[in-house]
Amino acid sequence: MNGAVVELGPTGHPDVLFGVCWDDRTLYVMRYPGSTFDTQAGAAAVQRPSVTVEFVDAAAPRSEQCETAAPVRKDPAVSAVSIRADGSGLRVVSPQTREQLVERYGPPVAEVVTG
Repeated sequence: MNGAVVELGPTGHPDVLFGVCWDDRTLYVMRYPGSTFDTQAGAAAVQRPSVTVEFVDAAAPRSEQCETAAPVRKDPAVSAVSIRADGSGLRVVSPQTREQLVERYGPPVAEVVTG
């Protein structure tokens, strides 16, 4: 089932799926809300009634977060940039404040670690 859900994102909704993870009986689907992806993933879940699908909102699709991260990485005052695993945005290592980085790069900067 995980494979079916993962395939739905790249083939039908490439700008929606952020990622998936699972535990014993729950498949967590991190995605940017607002498309038919949820309905299609739910239909795939019906095929496995022993698995629960839980949708988790991401701040933006992974592709968009990668695009936002690119110019941040070029900032001379930034030593590292990563996309947070929970989909909430970028984690930036910099001596600048979050407010300064949000002003320059927008709200996708979710966390700033002094470094």
